Amino acid sequence: MNNKTVELLNQAEEGIKDFLSSDKYKIFLKTMSKFHSYSLNNTLLILMQMPKATRVAGYKTWKNTFKRQVNKGEKSIKIIGGRPYKKEVEEVKNGKKEKKEVQGISFFPVSVFDVSQTSGEPLPELTKELSSDVKEYAKLFSAIKYTSDYSIVFESLQGGVKGYCDNQHKKIAINTGMSQSQTIKTLVHEITHSDLHSGTEKLTRQTKEVEAESCAFVVCDHFGIDTKDYSFPYLASWSSDKDVPELKESFERILKQADSLIQKIDYHLEVLQKEAEKMQDQTISLADQLDKYEKIANELNKDSNNITEEKQKQVEENQHSII
Repeated sequence: MNNKTVELLNQAEEGIKDFLSSDKYKIFLKTMSKFHSYSLNNTLLILMQMPKATRVAGYKTWKNTFKRQVNKGEKSIKIIGGRPYKKEVEEVKNGKKEKKEVQGISFFPVSVFDVSQTSGEPLPELTKELSSDVKEYAKLFSAIKYTSDYSIVFESLQGGVKGYCDNQHKKIAINTGMSQSQTIKTLVHEITHSDLHSGTEKLTRQTKEVEAESCAFVVCDHFGIDTKDYSFPYLASWSSDKDVPELKESFERILKQADSLIQKIDYHLEVLQKEAEKMQDQTISLADQLDKYEKIANELNKDSNNITEEKQKQVEENQHSII
């Protein structure tokens, strides 16, 4: 890595502690929701240089792929890119010199610009923003439910408990009677527990709750679900005794989990949307919608895991901001 790359990495790490106040943390998570396929370091670098960024790309990408031109006088956002390489090295084995090929990645600064810094043709739809109507709720609930191999049930829970994850029986319970938006938030929260925290006794309860709630915020914000009432009661006490490497580990888990869920949900929504178009002129109850969507989503669940892996490989191969 050259000196400028090291400088950018240091800049990202130094900024981590700064985003741990409640208001700044929400802004940090909102940036994650827009750049969930980017690395943590590059997410931080984008946030530090342009907090309101929504979509970034290089000069040539804007021009050639999106038919947009970077406006005159705009200052670029500096992030870190990587390029794989191969080289031949010589090593001594059993007293003899042998040549072998090694692979690595070279890292370097990359200049990108936000869409707000460009002019030109309209962008294609970037996210499937979901309205609060019943049809969209049924579709989204089913799409999220089948990202998990745990059974999802509704129970009447007491004492303000919104949901729980039972790893032993591979079950997630959601409290009955909650609003649609709270039901979705709780479902993502508990799925994150099932994916990240099964058999991780070394993590404290505070760490698990911050990670699950943070991931739920990122996913819900990405799909246009109201997140203004989110709070992170454990945040200050959780982060106060942690050093930067430990915080980075948690943030990287949050980012990876959110990206995985978003990709799986997107896959399910794409197929369910086609079914929704067929039902457009029909009067169908919420229960019937859920039943119909869930049958379709259940069939797609195994395939979505494979497709998500393929998409992730493509991201890793094509993404210019990988570090």
